[in-house]
Formats: sequence, structure tokens, C-alpha cells
Amino acid sequence: MRKRRIGSAIGFKEYEAAARALKIEFQSLEVRGPNPDLEGAFQAAAKGAANALITVRTAVLNRYPKRIADLAIKNRLPSMREGSEYVEAGGLMSYASDDPAKFQARCLLTWTES
Repeated sequence: MRKRRIGSAIGFKEYEAAARALKIEFQSLEVRGPNPDLEGAFQAAAKGAANALITVRTAVLNRYPKRIADLAIKNRLPSMREGSEYVEAGGLMSYASDDPAKFQARCLLTWTES
């Protein structure tokens, strides 16, 4: 659990640094807990005049890809997220490595090294 939070924080800091380098205003909207206030986060995004949405992969948000996709569509926010499950839930686009291919390659390397 702690490792995942650290990874999310690193991902967030990378997005923040990229936005700064591109001179794009960066708005952070945090949701927490077993019943995150996703609607409130999207209202805050609209109030802040957000033009797009990118979500960091977290244990909390991983449970709501469909809800996040629906809210992004409802609020007319182009959105992107790590992992194909977001697009499968109706989101605009995703990016990530091909995990099954990575694991298969690791397996092949393991077997060919002996």
C-alpha cells in the first residue's frame, strides 16, 4: 500500500514538472477515502476552468474508471489515464506499457538464461 502511494506521488510530481516546463497551469484535485467525492472534484475542475484531465493511478481511483469517464464526458473534459481499463470504461485515451507483454518477455528471459 505504501509503495503504491509513493508511486502515485512520483507520477503526480512528474505531471506537475511537465506542466511547469510547458507553461501550462496545473490544478491538483485530490480525492480520498472509501467514498471519494468525484463529483466535487469535477465541479472544482470546472470552477478552475480546466481544459483537460489526467488522473494518477491510485488504489482509490482504480475502483472508479467508469464513473471518472462518465464525469469527464458530462463535463466535456478531454481525459487521459494510465491503463486500458479507462478507455474500456468510456474514457478518451490511456497510455501505459503492455504489462502482459512485459511479463512474457521477463518469463522468456528467465527461461533462456539457464
